[in-house]
Amino acid sequence: MSSIVTERCILPLKSDVDVEDPSSPAGVVFKNLLEIVKAQPGFLGGLWARRLGDANDVEQLVDWDSLESHNKVNNNAQLMEPLMKDIMTILRADPPWWHIHYSESSLCRSSSASSQVKTTVPASSILSSSPVISDLTDMYCSPSISSQDASAVEDAWEEFMQDALRNADGFVCAGQGWVMEEMECIHVEGGKAKVFHTAVGWESERKLKAFGESKVKDEFNEKMQAYAKHVESCLFRFSPQ
Repeated sequence: MSSIVTERCILPLKSDVDVEDPSSPAGVVFKNLLEIVKAQPGFLGGLWARRLGDANDVEQLVDWDSLESHNKVNNNAQLMEPLMKDIMTILRADPPWWHIHYSESSLCRSSSASSQVKTTVPASSILSSSPVISDLTDMYCSPSISSQDASAVEDAWEEFMQDALRNADGFVCAGQGWVMEEMECIHVEGGKAKVFHTAVGWESERKLKAFGESKVKDEFNEKMQAYAKHVESCLFRFSPQ
């Protein structure tokens, strides 16, 4: 049975473009991209933002009702060829993208929902409730990680989020999931990795930083060292697509 997937796409912008200004040439191109994607069959919602601390990259989270729907869009040459030609006028490199099966943290589910049932959900439905800032983290594990260790990673994350909800001032929402594709990573033997992805919404950057310096965060980081060969985090202030 098909399930919801989230496309995560990075747009490496040229240094002289301003996609936030809808009247600028780059703004017109970017707005056209958003509108075309929204009009495609299977589109469920989306978010976009510049990375905090790296304004040259725009990140998109685009939710699709299935991987098949997104693949149909990508394989539509009549649509994609002129669209990519237009987009490349504002980019310094080809935009990479990959897919994530997001599931909402048990902390964010209703009390009647079973914590044993994992249902894929749109990323936009989780992070849209984050009023200020979202922390996206990728944990790069061995591509041959066992199912037992993968479950241990998921269990460690859920335990961590239970502590986060109880103890952290400013915690709003969370989601997580495994990236469907193998990802390149020079820190993993062989250069390929299986990635566990998490997304956490916070009320403010100050409160996120305070929690990042807490004992419970340090303990989680130590626990994850047994599985993750490399960890990357980025901060965003997402806007709806």
